[in-house]
Amino acid sequence: MLHEVTKWAEYLAEDTRVPKDGRAEFVRQVSSCLNERAKYAARDAGRAFNIDVERQRFRSMSGRFITEVFARLFEDAPALDSPAPDCEFFGRLHDALSRNTHFTALQKSCDNDPALSAIGTSQLVEGLVKNLAKLEAEQNKQDEQKKREAEGKRVRERKADPDAVMDVIVRKAVGKASQGTSDARAALEGLRPGLGKSAEGPNQERDNKSRFQLATKLLRHPRLIKVMKLAGRLRRTSRGMTAPGRGGADKVVGIERGGDLSRVLPAELANLSPGNPPALRALALARWASRNMRQYAFRGAIPQGAGPVVVLLDESGSMQRDGRYETASALAIACLGMAAHSKRDACIIGFNTDITFKMVLKGDRVSIFGSTPESGLTLEEATWRLLARHPRGGTRFSPALLAGLEFIKEQPKADILAITDGHCNVDPDALEAVQEARSRGMRVFGLTIGGGHFSQAVRQVCDRVDDMDEAIQNNDEARIAGAVPWRK
Repeated sequence: MLHEVTKWAEYLAEDTRVPKDGRAEFVRQVSSCLNERAKYAARDAGRAFNIDVERQRFRSMSGRFITEVFARLFEDAPALDSPAPDCEFFGRLHDALSRNTHFTALQKSCDNDPALSAIGTSQLVEGLVKNLAKLEAEQNKQDEQKKREAEGKRVRERKADPDAVMDVIVRKAVGKASQGTSDARAALEGLRPGLGKSAEGPNQERDNKSRFQLATKLLRHPRLIKVMKLAGRLRRTSRGMTAPGRGGADKVVGIERGGDLSRVLPAELANLSPGNPPALRALALARWASRNMRQYAFRGAIPQGAGPVVVLLDESGSMQRDGRYETASALAIACLGMAAHSKRDACIIGFNTDITFKMVLKGDRVSIFGSTPESGLTLEEATWRLLARHPRGGTRFSPALLAGLEFIKEQPKADILAITDGHCNVDPDALEAVQEARSRGMRVFGLTIGGGHFSQAVRQVCDRVDDMDEAIQNNDEARIAGAVPWRK
């Protein structure tokens, strides 16, 4: 019609096409804009006006315009030397896009990425649909003014300028497309490292189509976009920094003073036990608060073997408040994506007063155990299952913790991440099992959201306890880094 489209771009545009409802609404709006003008053109040409024929023509040209927008984003399709006739309206749209500097930037961000090009096209068309009625009104106003001028009547109001209105409409549509592609890339990257980039390899066509479908679903739910972007941020921050603790330094070189409970000598740790006399325990707590306890000194940068990671996800009813479950889901998804990227086994265990579900990652496939078991799921499919859940019930921590220890069994250097908004206490038998697992190199991370609290006994077996609400609100990257278990 107006721009050159290669066969490959045409095929991809059809494979990752604008959703049917979006295309239909665009065709309807275009028809509304052009219908009256088509009647006048037919009358001036001395031919009969057939509304069914015109609608089919508008539908065909609208579909071609959408394909050309995709091609311009995907491969910067050039304008044809000899454009098709009767395409003035779409030519003006293309010209307005070419004049828009943000569209040029959008082309660069979508270059050779069929999924992002399709997202950009879909969002741009949606943006146009919302405002084409304004263009129709401006065109009608211009037609009326021209008619009055032809009759020798004076035009007193502002001179109609459809091209200026079209520039405004295109600017808003391009802004929506730019934000949509940016959000889609960030959300996909948050789900799994590398998913924000165009797929390569023998399955790239299928994978890019899957990326487009997933991104389209995400964009329909702003809450999920927020969750996935937060997951990506947590993952990137935790990889880019080393959280306090033993890290990769595994060699004991002596004794030092400090307050890291993962390094404190057993005798010092024993003084913190609730069963000790109050005076002795108060003294021990004071030494811990002032970071004056005797602890092992570690040195070196020996890489740790990556054992499994377990996320204990609170699904009690209170997690529905104030976006708590969204934050917790983001943390769980970040852990799942990191585990898949580093080829670690992982398990998310949901709990309220009992275990609500288990989601197990082995290799690149996920199995779900619960009321509706499933297996062989991709990470993307498992993510949707997790995000669709609804918290309910009370809170009891010990069963989930014991189930996590059972998943880890005797594998060394595993990680457990517990996320809750409630008061977290643990039965003595479970605490003893945790201590035994920690002696084999397991780390325990405690995360509170929405005013949650870990008991002193639980804090004693945690390598790190953090308030994630405060860390995220203050953009505290050091604390966010320690939130997600990561072993270099």
